[in-house]
Amino acid sequence: MSALRDSIAGQLRSRFGEHWVWYLDHILKRWRILTGLALVGAVLAAINIPLLWQLQRSLDSAMRQQDLLPLVWAVLIFLACRLTVAIVAIGVSRKSAPVLRRLGATMRVEIVEALHTRRWQDVAAMEDASVQAKLLHDTERVEQMTQSLFNSILPQIVPLAAYGLLAAWLSWKLTLMALVLGLILRLTSKGLYRILQSRTRTFQRQFELFHIDIVRVLFMMPVSMLLGEEKASIRRFSDETHRLADDGAKLSAAMVTTDQLGSLSSAAIIGLLLVAGAHEILVGNLTTGELLTFLITLRLANGAVSSALKGIPLAINADGALANLDLLRHSRYDLPSEKPAILSDDAHLRVRDVAFAYGDRPILEEISFDIGRGETMMIAAPNGEGKSTLLHIVAGVLRPDRGTATWLQPGQDDVSVIDSRPSIGVVPQHPRFFHASFRDNILCYRNHIADEAIEDALRQADLETIVARQPGGLDAILADGGQLLSGGERQRLALARALVNRPALLVLDEPTNHLDSGAVISIFERILGNPHAPAIIVATHDQRLLDMASRVYRLEERRLVNVQRPEPARS
Repeated sequence: MSALRDSIAGQLRSRFGEHWVWYLDHILKRWRILTGLALVGAVLAAINIPLLWQLQRSLDSAMRQQDLLPLVWAVLIFLACRLTVAIVAIGVSRKSAPVLRRLGATMRVEIVEALHTRRWQDVAAMEDASVQAKLLHDTERVEQMTQSLFNSILPQIVPLAAYGLLAAWLSWKLTLMALVLGLILRLTSKGLYRILQSRTRTFQRQFELFHIDIVRVLFMMPVSMLLGEEKASIRRFSDETHRLADDGAKLSAAMVTTDQLGSLSSAAIIGLLLVAGAHEILVGNLTTGELLTFLITLRLANGAVSSALKGIPLAINADGALANLDLLRHSRYDLPSEKPAILSDDAHLRVRDVAFAYGDRPILEEISFDIGRGETMMIAAPNGEGKSTLLHIVAGVLRPDRGTATWLQPGQDDVSVIDSRPSIGVVPQHPRFFHASFRDNILCYRNHIADEAIEDALRQADLETIVARQPGGLDAILADGGQLLSGGERQRLALARALVNRPALLVLDEPTNHLDSGAVISIFERILGNPHAPAIIVATHDQRLLDMASRVYRLEERRLVNVQRPEPARS
């Protein structure tokens, strides 16, 4: 199996691309379903072949004896067996459909896992709506092709071979003629398939742009209303909608043209074979029963081929979809353990010789400091000097190019900040929320956290009054991702989310952008008053916050400089 897989993978990689190898890996995990559907095809062939042979004998007998009864019985048996096969095929399909659908589900999970393990800066630069479009629509296209492959194409391979052998036994001349005509049809339809492929890719690109524009228009709708530019927003959406409609119409026309020309060509082949078969009867090389059975066999074979041909547009769709998905799934880092390291109360963070650059642009160099629980460290710098970058490194979401950020624990193993992220609370400048309850936004999937911890986080963030006045309290829905909350309320909600897991380190990026310094100082006092208070690192310009810090640093020329503050005057 492994050698076969490697051989097939090599062929797919060289002819179609790496994304088809990825698809093959998922298919081989479901080889039992593949085998089951192939067996259905074999049973279909095993039943049809003797039935067709009996039908041919009954036809010839009816012609000689002028008695239709044997033929009627043969037709009834044929129909009964076909009904049995159809019932079996439907049963197998009902069993296989959930497994095949899980193929798309597995792909989606794999891609989302890969996105979670990419570099922080790469994820931050992604267009959310574009990723959504690929996850939703491209995986659906792959699922459609998979359904067609397993339910329509593969089960027909064995019957198709059997029909060919029966047709050759009935008349090798007509069979050879059918093969030659079929080959000519295949060669002449290549151009049509190229046009169909081009139209499909154009439509997929436009559909993704349309999906992105839907998200943008809805997200920016409040801004458009504030600017008084509702008509411009509607006009942009209208333009993208009509472009998609035009490209969809061209794709539909190409699909109908391909389908109809294929049907016309099949009808022409049947007509030519009928004329040639009549000639064979006239010269005595073929009986009427053999010709009719040959045409029935050819009709069944044509049905099998048509099922395969209908899968071609789906395969063209899936090719572009798989290529898009393959770009998303490449991960860079391993996911952390399901059981993150628990930091001790006497653990302290040590940062040594950290350096970081965005491409060729250096941001940080030789950054070193130590901080323990209950201490506050403030970092001041002009915008663009790297404060947020440094915060992301100590939060464990950015990997430094050089240096280390590690928790030291006396008598225990040291733990990197990357492995201790669940023990770090972060409040960014622009926190994100989703359309769900206050409780869900605070927990953010961490359902193991107790209600007591939620209440404690609400108290520390001074969010209790805000939640209490909501209809439903914590279970009230945060409409429109928190857009209806004030900036200060959003900041408090983000702070409660950062505090709910009782972190060892709290990282805040410009907390007084939406909260006045007095409110922030009051919150700090509540946090630091806890017996298990975290270390706090803050990027800020606010002088009042700088005055209350244990230590103050400035970022100058990519390095941290300790700000020496005057000693308080003695009385």
